[in-house]
Amino acid sequence: MDEVDKIIVRAKQGEGEAEYDIGRMYAEGKVLNKDEHKAAKWFGKAAEQGYAEAQNNLGVMYRNGEAVEKDEQTAFMWYKKAAEQGYAPAQSNLAFMYDFGKGVEQDEREAAKWYRKAAKQGEAGTQYMLGWMYDKGEGVEQNYKEAYIWFSLAMMFGYENTRRDIIAKRLSKDEVEQAQKEAERRVGEINAERRRVEIEE
Repeated sequence: MDEVDKIIVRAKQGEGEAEYDIGRMYAEGKVLNKDEHKAAKWFGKAAEQGYAEAQNNLGVMYRNGEAVEKDEQTAFMWYKKAAEQGYAPAQSNLAFMYDFGKGVEQDEREAAKWYRKAAKQGEAGTQYMLGWMYDKGEGVEQNYKEAYIWFSLAMMFGYENTRRDIIAKRLSKDEVEQAQKEAERRVGEINAERRRVEIEE
């Protein structure tokens, strides 16, 4: 019995992680023939058991109408369940839903709250979005120094953008230096937390 067969057996026994793995294999089409309907089925089984990655993936499928009828409210529900477990991609997706009023009433403060949670875990895209919110004063009090910090973090974690340079023109030289030091400090915190989680896993 090879590894895939073992995962299938465990999935059929109702093990959440294995159910998620089967769903992922069907979604990717590398190990098993690509089948989005079967992926949705197995993600659904794992999601019902509280498996955060599956909940998030199911949310994506409902948001995009992939193998299921498009339903932004259902997408929001699954994102929220996964986000509340601390799963950063789901926190980012949930923030987007709040930010743009998808499946829920638009609420920029809630969007900022969830962007921040994901950003603190090193999600570069959400770091950029949080920088944008501080730049524009959307969902948070406008603060160019915080905008600079979050844009810097986004760049440090691989997100390419040029808004940091625009923000720098609104700050004094000392403020830029302070913001850069603070960004470096936060990177250290994020990386330390990531190492801690990896060790515990």
